[in-house]
Amino acid sequence: MKPVYPIVLFDLDGTLTESGPGILSCVKETMRRLGVPEPPPEILRTFIGPPLFQSFSQTCGLPDDVSDRAVNLYRDLYETEGLYKNSLYPHTLELLSTLRKAGAKLCIATSKPLPQANRVTAIFGLTPLVDFLAGPPDSDERASSKAELITSCLKRFSAGPQDAVMIGDTRFDAEGARLAGTDFIGMLHGYGTREEMREQFPGARFAVDFTALEHLLLTN
Repeated sequence: MKPVYPIVLFDLDGTLTESGPGILSCVKETMRRLGVPEPPPEILRTFIGPPLFQSFSQTCGLPDDVSDRAVNLYRDLYETEGLYKNSLYPHTLELLSTLRKAGAKLCIATSKPLPQANRVTAIFGLTPLVDFLAGPPDSDERASSKAELITSCLKRFSAGPQDAVMIGDTRFDAEGARLAGTDFIGMLHGYGTREEMREQFPGARFAVDFTALEHLLLTN
């Protein structure tokens, strides 16, 4: 078997890891401590994927200074609690290992700050299977858009967008792939919907799990 794409990029939260329980519990506790009303479940789910500042400010309508406080409080909570309410989706390690053996270069492009992303990949045994991890610096998660993160992965391997596919679970991943010029495959086991992803990337393909995804990424 050989890879369809020389470069395969993955989102982290909601794509490789089932991070929802930890993220949402920390968001709820952050809002409780700030005295902010907790939004309904359908709004809470949108916190998984995009930069936190964007979620607090745009989705919840908090002023910038309050959003900054919320991000800092959330990070403290996530480091001590949320990080450990997390798990890999079934067959994650097997898929990554198979792709590497086939010759693909594997990247993670995540909106999670790099220190947290590196801890997650280390805890779950992803580090030895990933060739490059792109994420915003800890100082400012707004410093890099998803498209910029994807582009940094391509530059790392001197590759063009035609050589790569972005795999994610939200409209932010789909939008990033479209703007960066790569192909996109949406994972339906995550937190976005097929309709939201297709709106951002009309030619998107979808997989319900990593067994189905493997068939889209490898060829004879």
